[in-house]
Amino acid sequence: MACQPGLGSAAGASLCSDCPAGTYSTGGTTCIPVADGFFTSVPNSIRPVACGNGTTSNAEHTDCVTDCKFLSYNAALASNDTYDLAPLKTADQTMYYAGIDSQQNVYYLNMCQRGLNNLTCFDKLGNPIPSFACQVVKGTKQCYLVNKNNIFFLLFFFSFLLRSAKGWGYSTDIGNVIGFMPFSSAKAGQGNWKNIPSFILCFFSFYFFAGLFVYFDNGTPGCKPTYGVERPRRTNITLVCDLNAGVGQPVPLYNTTVEYPKTSCVYYFIWRSAFGCPVCTDDDFTFELQPCENGEKIYLPIKKRDCVGQPSVVPPSQKCYSCRSTGLGVCDSHGTCDEKSGVCNCQSNWSGETCSDCSKDHFGTLCAFCTQTSNGFFPPPSVVINAGCHLACPGTVGNACSLHGKCSSGQTGTGLCTCNSGWTGSACDMCDDGFTGDNCEPQAAALTDVLPHWAIGAIVVGILVLVAAAILLYRAKRRAEYKYSRLLSSQPIELAEDDAQPIDDDNFGLPDDIERDNQLNTGGKVDSP
Repeated sequence: MACQPGLGSAAGASLCSDCPAGTYSTGGTTCIPVADGFFTSVPNSIRPVACGNGTTSNAEHTDCVTDCKFLSYNAALASNDTYDLAPLKTADQTMYYAGIDSQQNVYYLNMCQRGLNNLTCFDKLGNPIPSFACQVVKGTKQCYLVNKNNIFFLLFFFSFLLRSAKGWGYSTDIGNVIGFMPFSSAKAGQGNWKNIPSFILCFFSFYFFAGLFVYFDNGTPGCKPTYGVERPRRTNITLVCDLNAGVGQPVPLYNTTVEYPKTSCVYYFIWRSAFGCPVCTDDDFTFELQPCENGEKIYLPIKKRDCVGQPSVVPPSQKCYSCRSTGLGVCDSHGTCDEKSGVCNCQSNWSGETCSDCSKDHFGTLCAFCTQTSNGFFPPPSVVINAGCHLACPGTVGNACSLHGKCSSGQTGTGLCTCNSGWTGSACDMCDDGFTGDNCEPQAAALTDVLPHWAIGAIVVGILVLVAAAILLYRAKRRAEYKYSRLLSSQPIELAEDDAQPIDDDNFGLPDDIERDNQLNTGGKVDSP
């Protein structure tokens, strides 16, 4: 027998019965099985619903299924890009708050699973709406304060009772069938994107270079005044590749603009997320060998393009010897490490075990080559910023302190010379006192180097006085000896033994001899006795 749409009868049956989910009927006697790529989720369906692009129907054709991975052909690489949106699922089936529009309607979205949490999408009776996106009508904007935290369950439960009492609290399904489209298809206006305004497609293609379009279709019909008939509501999401965004959060297309045009039943959102980037393949990486650390050198994967994930295989690390490091890095960032020996090979202007000291004739924080010449500094301080040329030791180029002393150089040097023995002067180019010759060798010591002139004069006078005194004493002695010898030769003294008397030295005198000497000295004649 003939049945109404959504009903069917078995052969020979006298009554019509409901067509079960997975079938449909447009009227007649038979419930028609749904073809692949389509589904009916409820009994009495009069037409099947198409699965979204990139998804397929289950075996029973009662729903569409997807692993939330989508392949998109990349013409530049001549291969398929894989987008994996599964990490955007929420563990408790709550939904992402997606913003509020100018009419104070609040929006919630989910990815890869239909939200079944009645804290977000629920009908007037409080039943959860199995949908990927919903619109909470004006009057329930307090719902958007929390969307993913069940600790507020009681708060929302009581707010739901209050909204129900006032006729608020219901939501509208704005998409329960998910589909995926690459940017290229959307820009060309293919498939579900043929009705997207051209300015939106131009906006996406100009500002976003990598990502994916996701759409939710088959929402609650509406907008009859606009189209003359009711149309299923649809949500379009631009999933933008942004490795720094993490999971990210959906937001309205622009400020509070969600439905465009108004009363079109089409809603637009942008969702920046790392999972809007294609999944990396091994071909997306190069490997950079890192400096030696802890006895090994590892390969660091470097991405050639924005993609999410890591390479499946990394080259094995290499054994090495580490060089000493400072706060600026290995070899103080002023040299390279010989990883075969663990010794730093310093740049020409640096030296030391860790290349943190200035080389000879190099000065300042940059250890720049800089010595002083007769014409000034070389190079001038203005040539090498912060080179510390004003601290350069004097001397010719490459010949600081004239090679006759040690220069206080380096990053904290004073630029002063400490001269070797025998040399003096700011450039150690003059002989010190007591040194002479081209090599400033010690000179022989003179008397004036030992005693002052006044002391030498005093010594000479003293010596002359002593010589004069000695001469006078000598002459006096000779006269006395002469007189005595004359006396003995001219007056022999004979004394009897009995008449001998001691001689009184004080009264002993030779008046005759004295008189004779006087006469001789005056030219007189001395009479013989």
